[in-house]
Amino acid sequence: MSQSFHHLTQDQRSQLYSLKSMGHTVIEIANHLGYHRSTIYREVQRNIGGRGDRNRQAQQKASERRQKASATPRKMTSEKWQRVRDLLSQEWSPEQIAGRGQRQGESLPGREWIYRYVRQDRREGGQLYRHLRRRGKKPNWKGGDTRVTDIFPGAKTYHSGLRSWNKRNDWVI
Repeated sequence: MSQSFHHLTQDQRSQLYSLKSMGHTVIEIANHLGYHRSTIYREVQRNIGGRGDRNRQAQQKASERRQKASATPRKMTSEKWQRVRDLLSQEWSPEQIAGRGQRQGESLPGREWIYRYVRQDRREGGQLYRHLRRRGKKPNWKGGDTRVTDIFPGAKTYHSGLRSWNKRNDWVI
C-alpha cells in the first residue's frame, strides 16, 4: 500500500463503489485499490448522498470540496501579523498571543506559527526575537555538555565510584 497521500481518481471511485455493491469488505477494497482502509472508510462516509453512494456523485462532491478549499482566502493578513508584532513588542509570549486569539475569537495564528514567524524575521535581520523571554533560544533539556565534574572539580560520580570498586573490590566515594 502507498503511504503517500493521493486523491482518489474517478476510475478508482467507480471501482470502489462497484466492489462495495458486489459485497466486498472495505479492507478488501483498500487492498485492491492500494489505499489504507481508513481512506476508503472516509471516502464512503463522506460521499453518501440522498440516493446512496454513487461514484459520479462522490466525484462531484470531492470536486466541490477541493474547489471550496482552494477558493477560501488566506486567513492571515498583514494586519493580523502586525497585531502579532505589536503584542510581541509588548513582551507577550507566543503562547499568550495564541491563547488570547482563541479566547476572544480573534483569528490569530497558533504559537508554532508565531515562533516560525519570529525565526524567519530573525533570519532576515529583524529584532522580534529580542522580545521573546528566552530571546529565541531553545531550552536545553538534556543539560548540554556540562558535567558535574566540570562544575565541581574532584567530585566523584556514581560511575567513577563503580569503576574504583571494580578495580580494587572496595568502595571509594
